[in-house]
Amino acid sequence: MFYRFNNLKKKIPFPFIDIYFFKWNELKPTGIHNHAKNGCYVFLLKGKIKEDIYNNSLKRINTNVYHSPSISYMNDKIGYHCIQPLKKSISIHIYHPKDHQTKYFINNK
Repeated sequence: MFYRFNNLKKKIPFPFIDIYFFKWNELKPTGIHNHAKNGCYVFLLKGKIKEDIYNNSLKRINTNVYHSPSISYMNDKIGYHCIQPLKKSISIHIYHPKDHQTKYFINNK
């Protein structure tokens, strides 16, 4: 893994999906990463985040900015992404299926 999450990341136990609670205190971006087979929903409860979307060649193809409250969705058919909080933020992320091992990528472009 090329990204170290220095904010609060708490896994919430659930039988068939992974649910994570994120408290973004630092304004650092995540690494570019993939998602579970059926993707990820992000529920932004508080704050503001920026999402950069990349194709499979790691070329940035889109940027979205989300203000709370909002919901976004990402899967590997759409692309990979990285998220950067633009201010202190709180979000919940839901992944399916359970126990996906996230892969992080280095973008040398």
